[in-house]
Amino acid sequence: MKYPSFLISSALGLCLSGVTGVQAQTDTTRKPTPTSKAAAASGGKGALRIVCEGENAGAVISINGAVKGRCPFDVEVPAGKVLLRAVKPINSEWERSQEEELTIGAGVAQKVDVNVGYRRPTTEPVRRWEAAANAGDAEAMYLLGWVYKWGTTRTIDFIKAASYFRRAAAAGHPAGTKEYGEALGRGQGVAINPEEAKQLRMTAAELGDGDVQDVLHAELLRKAVK
Repeated sequence: MKYPSFLISSALGLCLSGVTGVQAQTDTTRKPTPTSKAAAASGGKGALRIVCEGENAGAVISINGAVKGRCPFDVEVPAGKVLLRAVKPINSEWERSQEEELTIGAGVAQKVDVNVGYRRPTTEPVRRWEAAANAGDAEAMYLLGWVYKWGTTRTIDFIKAASYFRRAAAAGHPAGTKEYGEALGRGQGVAINPEEAKQLRMTAAELGDGDVQDVLHAELLRKAVK
């Protein structure tokens, strides 16, 4: 749905005074505006209308690594690739955040709905987990595997995730054992090995992992009623 022209002109106001021919970029069927590196290098500008509703209101917005303020607000941005990050702290160690890479056309205003639904650790606990894992802490190994598997605070790296899960499994961590088994079953960050994956799933259940126990119990029930 296109935004009415009066909303674009009045809501973006002075923020977009240097942008000519601003159009709402909300209809995905429209022919996209060129957003090449050349366009960005030539000084082309676009704009973002950052919308935060409900519990997302007040999230701190960074664009290309620079803090711009608390949403909602409108902001002028360079044409091309733009990295937007929204953060709402929970406490000193946890936050809810969203990261999104956008492509902005010159002379185009784009709406972004912020949803900081993902709970992630800040950098401080991750540093502690790294030190603890190096000292042999199985829980820290599992948590770091989770961090690298899902890209929370660190970049997604399935090889590192599998390595930490493997170490946690070797230390007898139930959830780490389950996760390493899943990595082996999918070949995610490690060579696929269905037999070892199956064995690790059984081991995780024996160690007390409730998720695996529930799955195995359900499988037994299905076999019993056949």
